[in-house]
Amino acid sequence: MKELLLNVSELPPPEPMIEILSALANLPEKHYLKVFHSRVPYPLFERLSENNWGYHYQQDQQNIGVTLYIFRQADQHSFNALTLSNNIGEAP
Repeated sequence: MKELLLNVSELPPPEPMIEILSALANLPEKHYLKVFHSRVPYPLFERLSENNWGYHYQQDQQNIGVTLYIFRQADQHSFNALTLSNNIGEAP
């Protein structure tokens, strides 16, 4: 899988959700979106699940920001393999 980066950490709500959903609408096959966000985007998670996207997130050690990984649910196996090889952690 290939990674696409998106930094929404300095955008005010609701711009991060809008930017993330727009990026997902154009995400090529066999890619995942790595998002830098200022907080855990709980409202986004329901939208992702409803639209067959899987996700995993990690909060940084100072609780200042979040790294969010979003992938097609059909690619969960590939994402899990990638996370193990890159020490990201397991997807939910």
